[in-house]
Amino acid sequence: IPLPAHFTLALDKPLPLSSALIRHLVSVTSIDWLDSKNDSPLLTLITKQASDGSLDPSNNRGLFVTLPDQQHCYFMTETPDLVGQTVEYIPFRHPNQVPAIVDILRRQALFNTLISSC
Repeated sequence: IPLPAHFTLALDKPLPLSSALIRHLVSVTSIDWLDSKNDSPLLTLITKQASDGSLDPSNNRGLFVTLPDQQHCYFMTETPDLVGQTVEYIPFRHPNQVPAIVDILRRQALFNTLISSC
């Protein structure tokens, strides 16, 4: 009798993940475990996590970067691909899916690190 079970890749720290990459994970694993109704602006998720909840960019989308001799301000616009959810685990069916999952998570971690550095 087949059981409806799967493996789970648990993350040490929750990761804000874009809805586009969530869809990519679903295509890799064939497991749709998140409800898109819970999507939030990705920039807000990343900023709140990076600042431990003390900053909320919902009113101001400017990202400021201070250099030794100047200051830059970058603005990110809202698009459907700039929404997502904070993910604590990723379910998968077979261990051969793990390399593709890790590749997707690395891409998101790189983006989150870049945004958090501002």
